[in-house]
Amino acid sequence: MSTSHLQQLILQIEFLKTIAVIKATTLGMNIWIIAATDFEVQAAKKVLLNETFENCSVHFLTTGVGMLLSAVKLTQLCLEQKPDLLLQAGVAGSFTNNFPLNSLTIVQQEAFGDLGVVEDTVWKDLFDLKLLSKNEVPFKDGFIINQHIA
Repeated sequence: MSTSHLQQLILQIEFLKTIAVIKATTLGMNIWIIAATDFEVQAAKKVLLNETFENCSVHFLTTGVGMLLSAVKLTQLCLEQKPDLLLQAGVAGSFTNNFPLNSLTIVQQEAFGDLGVVEDTVWKDLFDLKLLSKNEVPFKDGFIINQHIA
């Protein structure tokens, strides 16, 4: 079995565990699984499209890569479909090896590491460039904090 097939199998097992939780807690919910690319939701589709949920609907949305496309597509989805639960699948732009592939994570804080410029070989973000204040809403010390986790 190739590494990519093994990774897909592991991902499918993780989604099966998630399905059990969803089935137990989401009666009648309108659930959407969101990803930037089709590749990021392939395993979820394989597993979830063969599952039945009592009075519950599961849908998929591919937004395209980047914050702007995601924001536009998610805003449109929320206004038109009124989802009860959104699950983001994918790599989330992470540049760390601290998380095993196919692991479930909850974002505690968000930093925009791709918004800025290189000046004289030094990376400068929007705060360094004085285009934003590090404590301007919704930022706190340069991060967006997830206030829904303890």
